[in-house]
Amino acid sequence: AYTSPDNKKLTAVIINTTPSTEITLNFSLKGSSISKGEVYRSSEKEKCLNVGSFKEGEPLKLPANSITTLALSVD
Repeated sequence: AYTSPDNKKLTAVIINTTPSTEITLNFSLKGSSISKGEVYRSSEKEKCLNVGSFKEGEPLKLPANSITTLALSVD
């Protein structure tokens, strides 16, 4: 994960290397809140596909052998 110089944008890259197991992940920030965000996924069948908006408090599903990128705006 990395932040913009003004700490208002956060990008997190999450890799699921398991060959056949989907992982469910709860993602939150301590001391900050996420005002909006997008979720992108790459896998064998998806190439940086926007799979929807990030909703704080809702679990992320990480398919087997996938890379999920969160592009978030932080308050």
